[in-house]
Amino acid sequence: MNTGNFTNSVLKLERAEEILVEIEAKMKTDPPYLYVLETDASTHQRATLAKKNSDSLDRLVIRCGELFHNLRSAIDQAYFEAISPNLPQEKHKAIQFPISKDSASYEQTIRSRQGDKAGQEFFEALKSLKAYHGEGGNFILVLLHEVNVGDKHKFPTPAGNFSRIDSRMIQEQIPDFPGGLTDCGAGMSKKDVVWTSRMYNPKEIGAVLPPFMHIYQKAIDVLVETWFYIDSPRHEGEVLETLRSLINEVARSLDILRSALKSA
Repeated sequence: MNTGNFTNSVLKLERAEEILVEIEAKMKTDPPYLYVLETDASTHQRATLAKKNSDSLDRLVIRCGELFHNLRSAIDQAYFEAISPNLPQEKHKAIQFPISKDSASYEQTIRSRQGDKAGQEFFEALKSLKAYHGEGGNFILVLLHEVNVGDKHKFPTPAGNFSRIDSRMIQEQIPDFPGGLTDCGAGMSKKDVVWTSRMYNPKEIGAVLPPFMHIYQKAIDVLVETWFYIDSPRHEGEVLETLRSLINEVARSLDILRSALKSA
């Protein structure tokens, strides 16, 4: 009897946890998106604008892709470990974790992926995961599947979410920033707010922006979140929250499948 230790899957899950810790630490010390103050020392024009840290963003995309891959591998390996002892070698290619297009075809999809070959308890456990598209389905498992079967060389690039920035936050750090701004967004333009002022300390305008010798930039300490904006399936969510949800759901799914095998 297969008791479903899922050793390799657990290791994959642990690696995903490690990657999440790495991502969170890196985003704190080297964020992929910043909100900055730019000062032209020759004209005294100042501006606030969003700025992408390309190197940090590239590293984030690679780490996120690795995390998604480890989680999908954890599910696939556990499923193969559960089903393969019940099938001859020549049928092993048909063993694929079932993701269905809708609830109506879900049971048939499970059977076509050999999910009924590990006993009724395991079959019922698979049904309880609801790994199908649409209403009532397990969106997290579907998201994990769709991102992994997409273009392997083009993982979805997270984007900066500047929606929590307001003028009060900026004025606390930049006293000459124009006041009274309402109903305006940040990060949506090449330069969000532009004004001219000599009321600043030249020692506090940040670092010079090469190749220019008169333009300086410094980061403003405001909350800039990094979000996934994924088209299929439609998902908009903060990166760390999304990754944590994926890890939690895969861990839960493995526990359900493991318990079903032990009960068989």
